[in-house]
Amino acid sequence: MSIRTSLVISTLVLGMIIAGFANDYYKNTLDKEKQFHYAKDTSQVIEQLLMAASQWAVERGITHSALNAENILSFVLSHNIKERRERGNKAFLIALEGLQHIHLENKDQLIADMNSKFDHVEVLRAKVDNDVKVEFAQRNANLRDNWFYDMSDLIVLSQNLRYLLTQSTIQADVELGRQAQLKHFSWLMSEYAGRERAILGGVISANKGINANQLQLLSNYRGRVENGWDIVQKLAYNSTPQVMRTLDSTQNLFFGPFQQLRESIYQAVLNNKPLPVDTQEWIARSTEAIDTILDTQVASAAQTVETTNILLHQVKQQKMMSICIAILSLLIVNVVFFLVVFKLSGSARGS
Repeated sequence: MSIRTSLVISTLVLGMIIAGFANDYYKNTLDKEKQFHYAKDTSQVIEQLLMAASQWAVERGITHSALNAENILSFVLSHNIKERRERGNKAFLIALEGLQHIHLENKDQLIADMNSKFDHVEVLRAKVDNDVKVEFAQRNANLRDNWFYDMSDLIVLSQNLRYLLTQSTIQADVELGRQAQLKHFSWLMSEYAGRERAILGGVISANKGINANQLQLLSNYRGRVENGWDIVQKLAYNSTPQVMRTLDSTQNLFFGPFQQLRESIYQAVLNNKPLPVDTQEWIARSTEAIDTILDTQVASAAQTVETTNILLHQVKQQKMMSICIAILSLLIVNVVFFLVVFKLSGSARGS
């Protein structure tokens, strides 16, 4: 084989290798771009599912308190229930609409399960709305437990759906995965704090003390809240200043004055002393404290949108780079090919 032929073959092989690497790099960036677009689209649905869960949790707490109260529901608490219910339902419907444009394995079945549970809760709501309009003695005794657990099931089901949506996000990028985990454990904190809000609200409304089963349940809930807080703090690295401020608020309020209020309530019910707050004030102050945890979820969701926009911009640049590399490799091959075939052959004829 002549030198010219060897050079031509070597040049072609080198060009093919460079073009192949550029092509693989381009395909990889396309896959990343698809994942990041998916993460951005799902982040909007996730935000609405978190909103629905937070509003339903407040509705659950106020209603559970009302069902345990001796008197009929006050106008203020009735208005709060209606407002929270409407906000939660609206966010839920927006999330379902967003899901129509998102690929998710077994999506139709998941949505069907959600709608089935939602319809069941709607029936339950109608019964509850009638029950709180009458005195305690006239109410359905089974409705109180059914309400608390069925509403909790609806909330958990919505968050199971949210968690499934985050799985591809976790795989797409380490930072997006960290943010998804932060939102998840923050939600766990707010959910179990919300369950405590509901049960203690019922205890305060009934004003009949607290039993051993309730104490054990509340202890379990508090343990989950504190465990979640430990994890959230560990996951907070690389968070935006907005996220960090919400964590400071949680530390200063939820684990500060609100913690002291909780302890004073437990001391009162365990020692048969006057309660430091009534139901309405308990709902207001516990919701204010839990809202600091929900603020973390909102701020983290905003960071996720910001991060996906940055990642999509980077992927766009990487796509352009891979195209430029492919074009440049072809130009180099053509130039070298021209020099080898024409210049070298011209030199050979001249000699």
